[in-house]
Amino acid sequence: MRLIRKSLIWEHPAGFDSIQGLLDYAHNYALHRLDGLVICFNKEEINNFNSPYHNFKELEKEGYIKIEWRTAENNPSLECIYQIDLTVKGKIYYEELKKKTIIGSTRERAKTIFWAIVSSAITAYLVIKLGLK
Repeated sequence: MRLIRKSLIWEHPAGFDSIQGLLDYAHNYALHRLDGLVICFNKEEINNFNSPYHNFKELEKEGYIKIEWRTAENNPSLECIYQIDLTVKGKIYYEELKKKTIIGSTRERAKTIFWAIVSSAITAYLVIKLGLK
């Protein structure tokens, strides 16, 4: 699984195309309190080591997310995520990944350029207004 997204468009329907996508889901779940939204995995996905199920399990094992797993009430063969939260370690890692993406690095550059322009404008204003040389 890739670390970060290469484009703005997800390759997986739910955005689980990268570790960033999984952490993004956990972040949005916690931010918007999407209670009642349940993701279930069937036996085929549980047995496939390249599925989002195993990626969620790995992130949980690494300590980036905390998940409440339960079997589905109406179908005991389904393993479901009922609650998901980013841990402190996960929040830090998520922010690092966002900065590494194209959008994140562009945003950081834009902030730097913006503050360079603002500080130059303030300096120029003070030099003109106060007559400093």
